Amino acid sequence: MSAPLLSIGIYCSAQDEHVEIVRSLQSALLQKIEVEFEVLVFAHDSLSQQSLDYLLSVQDPKLKLLRGSAMRAEAYNEIVQTAVSRFVMWLNSNDILTINACQSQLRFLVINPETDIIYGDRQLYGEDKELLEFVPQSAYAPRQLLYDFITERIRVTSGLLMKKTIWEHIGMFRKDVGEAFQLEAFVRAEKAGVRFAYNDTIVCFSQDRTIDEEMCKARCRVLDRLVESNPIEDLFPMLSWEDTPMMSLQHALLALSLIYLKGFQFEQTRDLLNKCNELGEQTETKMIEALLHKAQGRHAEAANLLLECLVEKKENSLSALMELATFEAAPTMELRN
Repeated sequence: MSAPLLSIGIYCSAQDEHVEIVRSLQSALLQKIEVEFEVLVFAHDSLSQQSLDYLLSVQDPKLKLLRGSAMRAEAYNEIVQTAVSRFVMWLNSNDILTINACQSQLRFLVINPETDIIYGDRQLYGEDKELLEFVPQSAYAPRQLLYDFITERIRVTSGLLMKKTIWEHIGMFRKDVGEAFQLEAFVRAEKAGVRFAYNDTIVCFSQDRTIDEEMCKARCRVLDRLVESNPIEDLFPMLSWEDTPMMSLQHALLALSLIYLKGFQFEQTRDLLNKCNELGEQTETKMIEALLHKAQGRHAEAANLLLECLVEKKENSLSALMELATFEAAPTMELRN
């Protein structure tokens, strides 16, 4: 077996069901591809004995098993450092690669050799394996990549192909942002001039699952860094900054407040709303303040603010901001009672 051109990286832990690990690994090992490839599986020490025994029993020279107590970000780094290939593709242990995922991504790279990171589409399926909605990604648009990251219009998914040389430019994955470590690496890559490209094809099947509170908070930690290191105009380039700078600033701040609210970051939400009020009182600000009160259990205050908004007859004025701040890949946040 000659040196592999591609490495598929998978991380498994106690959170993963045995049957999902089996399906995921088989979808990697059975790829229809014309070049040599390897599958690197990092088995966390918490993995069930059943799943570990299965991984140890697989007799396939393409499989390399790594073991340890490292959490996901550190385990991904170990996979990168172990890989002897030129390219790395990531696969979540509860997702399934399409049979031609690797071939499709590599062929796209041949046509677009200047590309560093290639992402594709995914197909959702339910617990009964029934196919659900098709989830297209967003094609890379100059100057809008940061916005696409913070609103999840470009989502870090299985089937993502990266040149291994990328890590020489941006460094390794960081564990201080929790489960959003891949998103944070994307942001650093964008700042380093790494070239992204969208391959308009389905590369994986993903189970439809709810985004939990910890993941929302992790995304907000990445958003903190984005806000600190970038002009707000770069985060929301679609707004009319030259023609209506004050209104654009208010809309950008309100959109950010909604994103932080979605991530249960109530203090940041309040700070952004205060900045909006300093620029001038708006009905939209009151509406988001009402959502904040509702999320924190202050129902009377929320009701009073909403009544004020209704009196002002602008009950639909929040819709554009909600669209601006929407995570396309995530469900609407269920506010706490």
